[in-house]
Amino acid sequence: MYFCKNTFVMNAKIVGFILSKSKINYLPKINPNIQIKDFDLSMGWLSLYYYGDLNTCMVKNGVYSMGFPASDNLLDHNLLIHICQDEVLVENDWLQSIPLYYNSKEGVVSTFPKVCLGENKAIDKQGLFDYLKYGFSVFERTIFKEVRFLSFYSSLRYKLGDLSITQKEDPAKRIDEFKGASEQDIWNKFDNYCRKREERTVGDIVIPTSGGYDSRIANYFMHDRSRVKNYTYGISANQEKSFEVQQAKKIAKKLGHHWERIHLKDAFHYSGHWHDLYAFSTHLHGMYHIEFYHKINDILQNKPASMISGMGGDVLSGINTYTLSRNPQYLNYLAYTHGINYKADGCKDEFRSEQEFIDRYSYLMEDIRLYPLITMRIKAVLISYVLTVPSMMGLPAWTPFLNYESAMLMLNLPPERRKNRAWVSEFFASKDLLPGQSLFFNDTKNRLNLHLHNNYNFEPLSNDFSMPYLSDKRKQEINDYLGNIGLKSKINYQLTTTRVIKEVLKRFGITNKFSASLSDYQTLKAIEMSLK
Repeated sequence: MYFCKNTFVMNAKIVGFILSKSKINYLPKINPNIQIKDFDLSMGWLSLYYYGDLNTCMVKNGVYSMGFPASDNLLDHNLLIHICQDEVLVENDWLQSIPLYYNSKEGVVSTFPKVCLGENKAIDKQGLFDYLKYGFSVFERTIFKEVRFLSFYSSLRYKLGDLSITQKEDPAKRIDEFKGASEQDIWNKFDNYCRKREERTVGDIVIPTSGGYDSRIANYFMHDRSRVKNYTYGISANQEKSFEVQQAKKIAKKLGHHWERIHLKDAFHYSGHWHDLYAFSTHLHGMYHIEFYHKINDILQNKPASMISGMGGDVLSGINTYTLSRNPQYLNYLAYTHGINYKADGCKDEFRSEQEFIDRYSYLMEDIRLYPLITMRIKAVLISYVLTVPSMMGLPAWTPFLNYESAMLMLNLPPERRKNRAWVSEFFASKDLLPGQSLFFNDTKNRLNLHLHNNYNFEPLSNDFSMPYLSDKRKQEINDYLGNIGLKSKINYQLTTTRVIKEVLKRFGITNKFSASLSDYQTLKAIEMSLK
């Protein structure tokens, strides 16, 4: 079910747009009931994809917001579309949290990457190499020469198919204005931020809840607890016993929130829906979110609702440890890809794109407080799905962590308080919201992907699929492994996903072959589907 018919009072959200010289007909598979408003302008066509009352998404005369709730603030999760007399101006936010793609030759600008790709599918070899290394599009390039994406805090001016781009002064340079911030300042900011948005939404407030601190913060700062609906999925073989499920259940009970567990089994069936939405911009990896929100929508039965996400909270609050460096290779580390990428065949590492980034944004590399922002901006195309998928499916999503002031306050905390997020864990300990962690009764093994893989008919990489950095031998090895998960493969998977044992096996060079093959496949399959 989708919340897209304006038959009752509901939350309104623009979830995407297409700007082009001639009208492009596109209907996202993830939500075929989405509403579309077409503007026949003197300089071309603008199509807005939305639900609810579109007028409430207009923040000024002729200016539409993709934020939720709608706002003209670009120092938050947002994107603004200005409709002028003979041109359209598009501005993204300070983190580029809503990726924007464009094709200068075809004269197409859109939040949907697939519509930007015309007949010319010439490969950008540097863009392809970077995509394979990271697993998603980075540094404003995609795998195709004619399709790029906008950098953070930039504006794109569109007039008669001609595009001009300007990048504004980075607000991160003003980080010193927030020096001396206290931890209480941050908690007060979260409290006020959540309260204001809670007041501007109607219906249930969905909070995907795990055992992590980010969703815990979102839950704690809700004021009307009767509206909160917590949902959790497990990542273990027995999802009910999963560590995340047990932790989330305890947190919801302590706060008096409604809680339900969502069982996942068919996520990989949504690969086509995922690729339709993200195409060549990122690997096939977030399909479990599509199944998750499908099932939540079924539970909610079309009632109005919104969603709060913990997106960005871990990185900005101090989960990672950084070292001051100008080594271009370090940028790949800052991306925290977790191995979900593809090691290019017969090609040594090169860091041309990384060096260009360092030269262009040297001020970011010189202040270690800003390194979490580098992580967020490099990963923008990848992590955007956390808010985009539920929003596309009728659950307009927001997060307190992408707000500029909140981020600056967190980044200015003393290093010893940010380390291992001590300031967060001590806060929740004082609120009795650190449920005990029993490794004997909670399953911490992440075995969800094998379960999902076994529940769908594997579609191998095609025989006629070829591209640079991929040999026929490597392609066949990937297909053979994923197409025939035998006893030996299952034993390898069981051992390499078990605490302690997997660390011992690493010392002997024994790694998780299934996860490595799946990462290769999901990275390559997105390219194959795009080329078709």
